[in-house]
Amino acid sequence: GTGEQQQQQRAADRISRRENIETVMDAVFGEHVTTREVYDKSFSSIVAGAARGLDGAILAYGQTSSGKTFSINGSTAKGSNLDEQEEAAPLASMQHQGIIHFATAELFERLQANAATAGEDTDVPMVRMSYCEIYMERVNDLLRKSCPQSQNLPVKEYPENRGFYVDGLTEKPIVSMEEAVSILAAAEKRRRVAHTKYNEVSSRSHTILTLHVQSSMLLEDSLGEEAVNDETVSNNEPPSATRISRLLIVDLAGNERMETGTEYMAESNSINKSLFFLGKVIELLAARDRRSEGAVAAFAPTAEGTQPHVPVRDSKLTRLLSIHLGGNSQTGLLVTLTPAENAIDASLST
Repeated sequence: GTGEQQQQQRAADRISRRENIETVMDAVFGEHVTTREVYDKSFSSIVAGAARGLDGAILAYGQTSSGKTFSINGSTAKGSNLDEQEEAAPLASMQHQGIIHFATAELFERLQANAATAGEDTDVPMVRMSYCEIYMERVNDLLRKSCPQSQNLPVKEYPENRGFYVDGLTEKPIVSMEEAVSILAAAEKRRRVAHTKYNEVSSRSHTILTLHVQSSMLLEDSLGEEAVNDETVSNNEPPSATRISRLLIVDLAGNERMETGTEYMAESNSINKSLFFLGKVIELLAARDRRSEGAVAAFAPTAEGTQPHVPVRDSKLTRLLSIHLGGNSQTGLLVTLTPAENAIDASLST
């Protein structure tokens, strides 16, 4: 109809105005790529770092209905279009595994390999998981049934500028990918979703899966003779150390155009506001990184005191991601797009 033609024309006009604007990505994937291929090329190294004691984060961002949640959660995503047999045994099909499946499987494989190399006297690797959603600027614990103790949990700050945490958030020990996915499948049923014009089951909240990793690692030979000759080090066993890291896997709610009078206008406003602050924080940190070439700490003032304010405290999402955006962390971003013609504007904004 006329309305659709006008929309397509506006999209075409916008593309023509932005022909000279270049977006640089580390990798671009076509519509037939598998989640496994995306994970192996872009995010496997982040998980490998977490197994070695480095903080890491994997974020998924894009328009509603573009495939973020399915890419992250695979068959555990609420509303996944699977038949009954696949629902009963979601782990059996590699086709429906998401980044969470691949990341947790690789994490445990690497931890077990590291433990075998470190020797029998080292501590057994431990992994604890937490899973929360940020809905309307309230943090809810998805590993517990909905109750006053699991809703609207406070976000507090660690001492010495070490980031933020959710006070009272449940942490469950896990020993395998299968156990993690089983827990997540139950937790996903508590996530806020809604039927919108863009998607039959649309996420209305951001979710953050945190894997707390504690493992023993062999000390590098480059530490020097002093460490190797220490009396506490056995002559028969190589020296080792305990390392603690956090791996975050974040499914951001979809950015979408608000429509006045719709039932979910308040939700959309809250989602877009938090995504705005996230984008602003990333933009400012990237600009600062370019100026200082990484020589200045992300949240520390320069000697001149002239650096722009980074609004990391303006939303709970940016607070909980602050260390992974501007600290010592390996962080990757999956940007999802839909090929629909009426989504061209949103794709360019993404």
